[in-house]
Amino acid sequence: MSAQLQELAAKAWVYGFPLVFDLDQVNRFVSEGMGSLDAGPFNTFSHARTLAGPRDTFVSVNNDTIYSIAQIDLGHGPQLLRVPDTGGAYYVLQFVDAWTDNFAYVGKRATGTAAGRFLLTGPG
Repeated sequence: MSAQLQELAAKAWVYGFPLVFDLDQVNRFVSEGMGSLDAGPFNTFSHARTLAGPRDTFVSVNNDTIYSIAQIDLGHGPQLLRVPDTGGAYYVLQFVDAWTDNFAYVGKRATGTAAGRFLLTGPG
């Protein structure tokens, strides 16, 4: 294999691996759950009832945080996200893409703690 082809293959691996890994994680969350998070269908939150432990193997888990996770499917159109008034309590909803890059937040620092409605749409 030529050096140029090896370099191209390495770049393809770096670019594509997160997409394949993330799709596996999405399927795992939806079909069997992960650690303290029960399985949940698309567009539905799964809520942990305990702090994270060794069974919780998703990216950058904190062991002092109660997690809720939803896999959002926008393939059939936008989804409406409703959040309650948290009375000043800290919370954050972190939106990540297939490469696990953060692209948006809803929560105390970004949008405040009052009740809110947010329309989730695909790019474009």
